[in-house]
Amino acid sequence: MILKLMIFQNEDMIETKMPEVKVAIIGYIDDAQPGWAECLLVDVYGHSWSFIEKAPVISQEHLDANSNYPVAGLIACSIIKTELDAHKNEVITIDTDNPWGVTSTAGTNLFDVHPNQLVDIN
Repeated sequence: MILKLMIFQNEDMIETKMPEVKVAIIGYIDDAQPGWAECLLVDVYGHSWSFIEKAPVISQEHLDANSNYPVAGLIACSIIKTELDAHKNEVITIDTDNPWGVTSTAGTNLFDVHPNQLVDIN
């Protein structure tokens, strides 16, 4: 899924890509419209964060209780900062609350991830 934002500046339209973080969709939770699924994000520290989100927000595939799990998914996010850890590895802090208000089941929306966990970051 490529998420594109259209920004208008001085009456000119500028197209920009929003980064998305890779997640593993592990199951279908509820048939309530539009369908809800659980997915996991693993941060740079190895902590798994659970999300319960509308299936169309995290996947372009049609998901239901009969789908084969896990499947790859994406959560749109914004980049807060980039820094190097003690081993000189790049760590990117992302916010999943921006743009669609997605937060983990623990209420967390800021996560440190590896660059290879993001797509469309340029």
